[in-house]
Formats: sequence, structure tokens, C-alpha cells
Amino acid sequence: MNLDFSTSVLAFFIFPSSYSSWDKADIIGPTLVLVGIIWEFKLLLSRLPDGATRQVMDRKHVKEILAALIVVLGVTIELVVVPHTLLEVSNVKQRTEELRAANDALELKIQPRTITKIQETNFIWLCKFIPKIPVTVRVISPKNENLSYAYQIRALLSKAGFGTNAGANDLGIVEDLRITPYRKKISAGWEIDFVTSDQNASNHFAGTPFFTTNGFNMPITTNSDEVSVFLAIGNIFKQIDIPSDFSGDFPGFTPGHWEIVVSPRDL
Repeated sequence: MNLDFSTSVLAFFIFPSSYSSWDKADIIGPTLVLVGIIWEFKLLLSRLPDGATRQVMDRKHVKEILAALIVVLGVTIELVVVPHTLLEVSNVKQRTEELRAANDALELKIQPRTITKIQETNFIWLCKFIPKIPVTVRVISPKNENLSYAYQIRALLSKAGFGTNAGANDLGIVEDLRITPYRKKISAGWEIDFVTSDQNASNHFAGTPFFTTNGFNMPITTNSDEVSVFLAIGNIFKQIDIPSDFSGDFPGFTPGHWEIVVSPRDL
């Protein structure tokens, strides 16, 4: 007999109130089938004594019928329970998939953000036809993970040929830990924001000239203004799977000036 089933039956008789009606039926059905089969097998092996009376034979026949009815009743209960069991299995599988997806998302969230080698290679290559102007990278959280990711973004831009602006530290980023002014401005869910004081910023990003090569859209621009360059960089970030967005009407910026702000994950 299956050990799990035996344990379930024992627990059922010890703690019956802890089982739902469906659980009880799921245990009672197989139990009746098992009892009926054992009884039938016992009756089959038992031999009537020589010269048994009609009454003794009828009594054995009645027992055989009762054993068969017990089996039939158990099978019937099992058949009734099957749809519910299948539904439960389906729900458990769905819940398991949901928990697995949630766990994967949590693991991804707690892992430090990194720029991969393939992202770096593709970025440098895709920037081939973009004027190399200074690009400000601003970090707004003192947390190690946020600082590390900002340094990686800065290193990525530097390797592609983009310089730094005044006010940057030795590693090329501007540390602005005044989180409050940015809290309501940084787009929720994005890790990188291209920010400016221009309240019509989104109108600048309707598109950028490009040509398609090796499965990528390589931006082409001869304009060295910040709008054109940031448009092209933002386009490339999206292609190489660096989550980013554009935010306008940002306070405290020189009109027309653009920056890349690296957002902490907990904003």
C-alpha cells in the first residue's frame, strides 16, 4: 500500500475535522475500493464446507454482492472526485508557475544591475555615427548598487567616446544626493532617465534617422546638439535592453541641457 495514502488515511481518522468534504471523499473512495477488493479476495479463497446447506451458500453469495457493491461505491466516489482533483491540480500548477515567476522577478530585482560585455560591444558599435559630445551622468542615491551602476553607465559612454561635463567627480559622474527633488520626477519602473528642463521633451523623441544592419537600427546624425545626441543614445539603450525613459520639465536645469540620471531601484 502506498505510504502517503496510508498516512493520509491514518491522519483522516485521527484528525477528521482538518479535512474538507472533497478531501474526505478522496480518501473514502479508495479506502472502500480497497476494503471491497480485500473482502472479495477473501471470499474467493474461502471454500464452503462439503455438504454446505443452501442457506450457507446464500449467505456467502450475499457477502460477495456486498463486497462488489462496496467496490462500486468506492469507484463511484472516485469518479465524482476526479474533476475536482483535476481542477485542484491545475490550480496548484498555476499557483506554482506564479510563485516561480515572482521568485524569478525577485531574484532579478535583488541582483546588482550590470552592463554586460555584449551590451558594451553593441553600444560602442551603434554609436559609430553619433557626434561625441560631453554627456552628464548624475546619480541620486548613495547606495552602493546605484553608484556602481552609474559608474558602469559612465564607463560605457566613455568607451564609446562621450566626454564628461564640469562638476563630475574623478570617475566622471555627478553625485547629487538630494533625492527629494527627483523623487516625483523620475519615471517609475525605469532605471535610466534622460532628463531636461524642456517641458515639451517628449516631442523631441518622435524618431531618429537610422539604417538597419545586423538586426539593429544604427542611428545617424550629424547634429551635435544635446537633443539629437541624447535621442540617439536613448534609442540605442532601448535596443540593447537598458531600461530607460525621457522626462521633461525638470527643475534646476539650464534650458536645453540634457543629462542621464541613474535611478535607484527603491524610488
